Amino acid sequence: EEYSKTILKYLSHEFPNLKYIVGPELDIGIGPGRTRALHHVKTKYVLVLDDDNVIFEKSNIELMAEILDTTDATLVAGEYDGRKVPYVGYLNVEHDKLIFYRGFEMINSKFPQCFQSDMTEMFFMAKTRDLFEVGGLSTELKNGEHENFFLTLKSAGK
Repeated sequence: EEYSKTILKYLSHEFPNLKYIVGPELDIGIGPGRTRALHHVKTKYVLVLDDDNVIFEKSNIELMAEILDTTDATLVAGEYDGRKVPYVGYLNVEHDKLIFYRGFEMINSKFPQCFQSDMTEMFFMAKTRDLFEVGGLSTELKNGEHENFFLTLKSAGK
């Protein structure tokens, strides 16, 4: 708890406009915690970053917002920790089985460095409205919500 207070003090000093939320329960799980936080978002986009990842100069958050502004993409992932996001691929249901295919394709010629896929790691910017429409992350799963979240988006046509 003392460590959390130290982090919050540092963040509030470095980012005075940052809003942080302290929930009433401890250890509610990633999905429920993120969905609770989503209900506080008042902006057009939300940026999601796992707590063990770091944004750096090549993360290019401005480009992520531009892609969301000018394409029909629901979310875009970026580079973090000095590496490109390796966890990308397509989800498909075949013969009543969910299949994950590694791979991606270019979004459009305006963004040749960007690719489309159904799944990514948890560093992404998304249209807040679209996340609300699918209910955010699962509040029933304490763990393993990552794949469920992207499957929910795909099922909703997002």
